[in-house]
Amino acid sequence: MENMNYWNAVKRPPTTALKTIKGGTLSGMSNIDPQWRYQVMTETFGPIGSGWTVRIIQQWSEEVGDQVICFVKVAMKYKVEGEWTEEFEGVGGNILKHPKGKVSDEGYKMAYSDAISVAMKMLGVAADIYMGKFDGAKYTDTSDSKPVKNVTTEEIEEMNFSLAELGSDKKKFLEYIGAESFGAMTRAQYDNGVVAIKKKYDMIGKK
Repeated sequence: MENMNYWNAVKRPPTTALKTIKGGTLSGMSNIDPQWRYQVMTETFGPIGSGWTVRIIQQWSEEVGDQVICFVKVAMKYKVEGEWTEEFEGVGGNILKHPKGKVSDEGYKMAYSDAISVAMKMLGVAADIYMGKFDGAKYTDTSDSKPVKNVTTEEIEEMNFSLAELGSDKKKFLEYIGAESFGAMTRAQYDNGVVAIKKKYDMIGKK
């Protein structure tokens, strides 16, 4: 399918670009080397600036409890057959000031990198990772994998409780994970949602 050409070109990072996260709420999951993202965009669309671009739209910070979280919003576009596409956006965040007053000089840098990765998800960059097709050692084919367990009512209730506790917009959350409703979530969408929720809890120092 022609619409999937770019997605298929960027969806699978090599295992050399993946590192297993050790410790914390994301322990056991895969961290993707940001340089691979830039490399695959260059291979697919050309050098940054002439084949694809990214620009910062907004930078801001918010006090959350006794921490300060910084955020960056970026806009990206790429060129297809000599014509620029419309821009699409991504928002990333990171801790800027820790509870004990320590300020991170990497806060905005990491938020910027996070925002780029969020935007690139819509193009399909590293999609196989986010869709659960990598088990930590190798990629698995859908045809060879075990049947996917449906999301349970209890899991949906727990997710809704967490979103309410965090004050998150449920409609925007569903858009972020690509689900039409909580009842229609796939297992991969649910898992991606859990990662996002855990990350937000980590940012505000809960759980």
